[in-house]
Amino acid sequence: MSNGCFALRLDGDTTLLSGAAGGEIFAQVVEDAGAVPYIKKHPGPVQYEDITVDVGFAMSDMLFDWIAAAWAGKDQPKDGALLAAGYDLTIKAERQFKSAHIAATVVPALDATSKATSPLSVRLAPASIALASGAGKLQLKALKQPIWRASNFKLEIDGLDCSKVMRIDSFTVPGVAGGKVAFPTLAVTLAATSAPTWNSWLQDFLIAGNSGDAAEKSGKISFLLPDLKTSLARIELRGLGIVGLETAPGGPSQVAKLTASLYCEQMSLHRDKP
Repeated sequence: MSNGCFALRLDGDTTLLSGAAGGEIFAQVVEDAGAVPYIKKHPGPVQYEDITVDVGFAMSDMLFDWIAAAWAGKDQPKDGALLAAGYDLTIKAERQFKSAHIAATVVPALDATSKATSPLSVRLAPASIALASGAGKLQLKALKQPIWRASNFKLEIDGLDCSKVMRIDSFTVPGVAGGKVAFPTLAVTLAATSAPTWNSWLQDFLIAGNSGDAAEKSGKISFLLPDLKTSLARIELRGLGIVGLETAPGGPSQVAKLTASLYCEQMSLHRDKP
């Protein structure tokens, strides 16, 4: 759509995007047998490709609240537009969508060694899309976002030593299906020096079979500003259970690591405004 930048507009509330893709309008070719000596063809029903937007944690309140509601099983369809603007911020084109649902939210890999500015990736499934010419300009004053890096995170889980957690693999929270959300398993990599509390939980919860609701844990993932103290947003975790603790691959000169696999029954997304 553009060689400049993208923005997402929801009911007049606009968020500057790190990237965007999709939103194409298309149809399958339908073939008909006929009396003529060739295959007759016509377009099938109009279809609309999902729209994927990449966005930082300082997104508009409306977009943040929409994602949070979807994680709570309360996704409500929204109308809006994907805006394509030039380098001078003049809006060149719009893909206006109707009754879109959040089909998935991808949380990027969190890695203490990374310098990447990794956005959330949100996939929207619209009921319809219309193309329109753009007008006006994006307003930067309302669109600026604090920089967040994939290394700026903190994991806390009740009763576990999380001080040496080095990585949480990327995970995808799917959209609401049948009024429920099936939250993914988390892969958490930590230095082996902080393993004792994790080993104890594995022994009791998995091996000894004490895996009832009371033995499940709660925690949170915080997304921090560069000072590593101020939180932009957090994911509250409930109903955590450990189902694996494996030695992570690495060379002889590397720190010994373990990767824990944790199921999670509930995740909730919250804004923390500095």
